[in-house]
Amino acid sequence: MKQLVNLSFLSVRGKINPNDRLHQFEIFGFDFIVDINYKVWLIEVNTTPCLEESSGILKILLPRMLHDTFSLTLDKIFGNESSNQQNCPFLVDGYDPKENLWELVCELNFNRKMRANRVVTQNNISFPEGNLL
Repeated sequence: MKQLVNLSFLSVRGKINPNDRLHQFEIFGFDFIVDINYKVWLIEVNTTPCLEESSGILKILLPRMLHDTFSLTLDKIFGNESSNQQNCPFLVDGYDPKENLWELVCELNFNRKMRANRVVTQNNISFPEGNLL
């Protein structure tokens, strides 16, 4: 999954952040399936994923995902990293409220003005531009 996410972003890196804006991030929705041989297939990538709390699990995960995403992005920009050590108000059974459930999976570095876009997904790996696993 990590490799498919990275390949997706590397394939369109020239189109992400075309206005070269500093301190921007986006939330993308990746849809996968796993076949009978446990091979993972990427079905689609949504640039505007639905954030509707249409089921019990989404009512739990979506607020936590948004909270954790802001901790990974806005808190780093505005210096509120101490919020990572505080208990998250959106609890998920089996997870520490101080733990961020979402992590940086890909970082695209743009040479135009030495700026970076950060891609946040549910895995922990960082690749410099052009490099994969």
